[in-house]
Amino acid sequence: MSKASVRQKTNKTAGSAGSRAASGRLATFMWLSRFFSILCFVLVFSCSVLSLSLLHIAKEADVDSVLVTAPTYSDNLVYFEPLHADMPTMDILAEMFVRKYLITRNNFVPNSSEMRVMWGPGGIVRRMSTQEVYDEFWRKEARRYVDDGRIPNIMIDTDIRRIFKEGWNSWQIFFDTRKVESTTSTPEVEHWLATIQFRYYASNAIMASRLRNPMGFTVTQYHVARQKQ
Repeated sequence: MSKASVRQKTNKTAGSAGSRAASGRLATFMWLSRFFSILCFVLVFSCSVLSLSLLHIAKEADVDSVLVTAPTYSDNLVYFEPLHADMPTMDILAEMFVRKYLITRNNFVPNSSEMRVMWGPGGIVRRMSTQEVYDEFWRKEARRYVDDGRIPNIMIDTDIRRIFKEGWNSWQIFFDTRKVESTTSTPEVEHWLATIQFRYYASNAIMASRLRNPMGFTVTQYHVARQKQ
């Protein structure tokens, strides 16, 4: 056998071996690509199922409001007390609601969006009052400032001087209002005495960004009288 024929057979053998190796690498790459494609699909499907499950669980979750208070014998200890009408610290909570209601009802800022949040039909004063109390407030007080959507350029600030509890649902508040019509004018200070009676109605309970009223604090009667000093 000549050297040329041996060299030709050797080249053919090497070529066939190279093609088989290339085809083997291509098959390996195809199987790996299929495996990772299936793996990615499984991961995406699992994440979607878990996300939908979390959304469904979040709708079923219940939120219980609690009041955190600090005992007088230690500033380092606190205890969690579920909210209920007979809780020992109910007077603290009631005073907080009375203060918030009085300040929101008597404050005024020259901003239509802010006044809608405070005094509007779905605002803070409405959500903390009975319909009768709110209607009277709108006729006698609010319409002087926000009638027909016009907002006067004045500011009224409320300062509570003293607050007393007359009964479990009745409070008296001595407060001042300071009315400023411009930055250079002298504030007009007036002295007032308000009597507030309230109840807790579950229908008025709300936990919003500007109003947190978990007990449904609702003013049932509101009386105010001007004081000389």
